Amino acid sequence: MGMRIMARIIETVESYAGVVSPLLFILGAVLAIASYPGYNPAMDYLSHLGIDPHSYLFFNIGVAVSGVLGILFSLFLWKRFPAGLARSGAFLIGAGMMFFTMISVFTEESFMLHLFFAGLFFALAFLSFVLVGIGLLRDDRKLSAFSFLM
Repeated sequence: MGMRIMARIIETVESYAGVVSPLLFILGAVLAIASYPGYNPAMDYLSHLGIDPHSYLFFNIGVAVSGVLGILFSLFLWKRFPAGLARSGAFLIGAGMMFFTMISVFTEESFMLHLFFAGLFFALAFLSFVLVGIGLLRDDRKLSAFSFLM
């Protein structure tokens, strides 16, 4: 009985992580922008928020927590998607979120590492949405279309 309850709790956390993860990133970024004197989104990269003495805590904590929750959500998807391309896409979402989390550790001060992890995150995110979209074409056309739209 205790294992079932624990499994249910883990499943619930994983499912809600898909909503909470992006919201925490947005919250961290908004707080960082509000704390950054003179930040101009038209002129400054978002990554600048991770090194400014006024904003770096908000931004980097938001990225790190969002990344970990994104990994949990990818596990939730991986367990539910059919075997094949969709499940492979869920795996790549998790891998991409690991690289996203590393952006909070290797900030712009470590420019080449930061660029490496950011590039891997964006490449894997793109590829994962394509794989999920293709993999769900037969089983769930709405979710497939949503994945392609992302």
